[in-house]
Amino acid sequence: MSERMIRTFVAVELPGEVKASLRKLEDRLKRRMSSALGPDAAERALKWVDPEGVHLTLKFLGAVPASHLAQIENALRRAIGEANPLAIELHGLGAFPTFQRPRVLWIGVHGEADKLGQIHAQIDAEMAGLGFPREERAFSPHITLARLRETAPPDERRKIGEAVKDGGELAPMAVSVDTISLMRSELSRAGAHYTALARFSLV
Repeated sequence: MSERMIRTFVAVELPGEVKASLRKLEDRLKRRMSSALGPDAAERALKWVDPEGVHLTLKFLGAVPASHLAQIENALRRAIGEANPLAIELHGLGAFPTFQRPRVLWIGVHGEADKLGQIHAQIDAEMAGLGFPREERAFSPHITLARLRETAPPDERRKIGEAVKDGGELAPMAVSVDTISLMRSELSRAGAHYTALARFSLV
């Protein structure tokens, strides 16, 4: 009998008031996209992230055996160590890889993002010790708002990028980071459902 596998990642969970603000932002952007492309085309081109499940990912681990969770939790305790709570701000709309050819729409992370980067580096090192691949790209903290579907044609991608780029200034959303969470992701036709398996306090 094969062992149960659990799809996991490490993240900063966001408070309810920030999720509510992100929902309002998404609603505003959806109206801009409908105006730029037409409602049907906008709905076909974009898959929006449910704000209720929005989080700041620090390390994606993938499917791991349930028996390995305790080992992962111990490694996370070592990684976080004596790290202090920090303050970040969410603001600034962007697109990966560019506004001309977007695949992902996101909001930037600022404030003490460098301290968050240090925690990320420690987590990456500890997870590498357990056999998880190290991150190849530099840490670029962001909150994903939407992903463009593969079927979206180049002209629609360009219009979407322009709509995001001209989205105007956003009032910064302050987030106090005092906990790092080991999360479980369960996929279904209704979308992903996230549950915290363990939480680690910054001191």
